[in-house]
Amino acid sequence: MPQSTDNREIIGALALTLDVTGFGITIQDHSLSYLYVDNLPLGWRKSEGSADDDVSIYGAMLGEKLALAKMALLASGDQQRLTMLVGNRAISFSINMLKNPDQELRVVTVVQDITKVSRREATISTLLLELSHRSKNMLAIIQGLASQSAKHARTLEDFLPAFTGRLHAVAGAQDVIVDANWQGASLHEMAKRQLALVSSDSDIDISYQGPDLELDSNQSLHIGLALHELAMMTAMLQVSQRRRITFESGGSKNVFVSWKSEPGPVDPALNTGFGPVLLERVVPMALSGTVLYQASSEAVEWRIDFPLKVATIRKPKKLRRRGE
Repeated sequence: MPQSTDNREIIGALALTLDVTGFGITIQDHSLSYLYVDNLPLGWRKSEGSADDDVSIYGAMLGEKLALAKMALLASGDQQRLTMLVGNRAISFSINMLKNPDQELRVVTVVQDITKVSRREATISTLLLELSHRSKNMLAIIQGLASQSAKHARTLEDFLPAFTGRLHAVAGAQDVIVDANWQGASLHEMAKRQLALVSSDSDIDISYQGPDLELDSNQSLHIGLALHELAMMTAMLQVSQRRRITFESGGSKNVFVSWKSEPGPVDPALNTGFGPVLLERVVPMALSGTVLYQASSEAVEWRIDFPLKVATIRKPKKLRRRGE
């Protein structure tokens, strides 16, 4: 290794490192007199030519705590760590002891503004708690779907496709929620995803009327489940031609979602099983809404009115699954 680097170059390189990393550093002798101060946050600095102490640099309260920690370091030899709130900033102090080449004791304090790190850790902790809460809710919903699907199934062969379909509906709703960064899922996108699970574009035409509402996660999940049941029921209509669905939404704070399929002979199963229970009781209860549901030779029709929690409502538009 080249030996031409002198102390000034080393000090310059270290000063640059401190500036880039945001660390500050102080060096004191065994009597806690300051020898060197560089790059402290919040404008803290040593006065030129004065015999500064911790109180004169950091203020009375923080300075006294740091002085006590440094005396504990000198007494025990153990590293001391403090994290202090100064105004709205979180500042960490790592207080260490070393000996210089002449074997003289030095107290070296590394100072860092960790406000962003603390906020990030707090955010991560909050997100983990929210994830745990959402996971427990999801498991409870899946458990309820499993038990109710089993209760209303006549055989195991009836249960498996019904429960699997509802499980896929939950997963599809979650995909829409995640795609929207948990901020407000698109009602129209929810309908498209749920229809795609049970039919192809060649089977069903759907027209969208009214604004594309933005739903919160709970609304998205339960509306997704309802739309899955409606899509399954529409697929059961005994017609050979393409099925047509009118999907309407509107309102402001109290909104409505309406689904109406074309006329056609209706399978008797549309009025039995867990599907009607979910549409008439489970979803309205979860959304604090009121509902109208009927499945007859005229149509499969469902309308729910409920309070909208996400403020934004998209601009009105009219879409078709295959384009117009």
